[in-house]
Amino acid sequence: MLPLATAVAGASLKGTRANWGKHIMDGDAGLIAAAAVNPICLWCEGGFDIRKGGGAPQRFCQPKCRDAFHSAGRRWAEMAVLSGVIT
Repeated sequence: MLPLATAVAGASLKGTRANWGKHIMDGDAGLIAAAAVNPICLWCEGGFDIRKGGGAPQRFCQPKCRDAFHSAGRRWAEMAVLSGVIT
């Protein structure tokens, strides 16, 4: 799988998110440890307090950021299919 930051020409991410695409899916232990100590939202890069209820690891500070992340992913996938990068 290509990193999100480099798969489509002209669709680049900025800041710390630019390098996260290559680590999110591979289970990079360093990234996981850093997120546990200082959690940062994958979308807005803002800090947040980890919820105490258990469940899946929290990656977004609020539902608005999670929705924006998934919407951008869907737009990216549509653009990639239409441009022929993926079929």
